[in-house]
Amino acid sequence: MRSLKLLLGLLMLPLCVAVTLSLGDCLMGIGSLLSDSTRQLLYWFVGGFLFWVMLFFTLPQPFLSYVVAHEVTHALWALLYGARVSQLKVSRKGGSVAVSHTNVWITLAPYFFPFYLFLVILIYLVLLLFMDLSTYT
Repeated sequence: MRSLKLLLGLLMLPLCVAVTLSLGDCLMGIGSLLSDSTRQLLYWFVGGFLFWVMLFFTLPQPFLSYVVAHEVTHALWALLYGARVSQLKVSRKGGSVAVSHTNVWITLAPYFFPFYLFLVILIYLVLLLFMDLSTYT
């Protein structure tokens, strides 16, 4: 079975190369249709993406912070739906949280609610009460 999967993967490589080259051609074609300022924004976007890919493969993965955000998001949404939360456990191997009852929103919350982005927005709103942040907007 494993050798069959390897063979199928190798047979798909030419297709992957063709799709990647076609995508590159499409992006180059889009670049020629754009104005100079929009093209510059596209270059910055692509450069940022490539920089992220480089960081993703060179820096250690923040697994523990991901698990914390995942389990805390379950807990927050359980509280929003009136459930009791207990036994929040987080480790490098995974995590868990015990809730008195659950529903689809509590179960799927970590996949549609960006916990750390919510924290940044909350901090920004609190700072807005005490400081003028218009230069950072």
